[in-house]
Amino acid sequence: MDIRSNRQIVDKCLEEAPYSALRILKKLREMGFDGGYSIVRAYVSSRKMDLNEKATVRFETLYGFLTNSCPHWKKLVSLF
Repeated sequence: MDIRSNRQIVDKCLEEAPYSALRILKKLREMGFDGGYSIVRAYVSSRKMDLNEKATVRFETLYGFLTNSCPHWKKLVSLF
């Protein structure tokens, strides 16, 4: 078995949680995978970068809300 035939398993693990390549390798070995750590690490690393890009969300506030242009901003900040 090689990494190509196990991509779905690795992807499923990474969707559950950001598991390390070593943990995923152990799981694959239990299923009969005979590949090495470096190939699993390379694939896991590339998938994590893809997942991180999907997780980035742009956040915008209304114009002037909680900015220096808001007259009450300094009073609100001083309360905290």
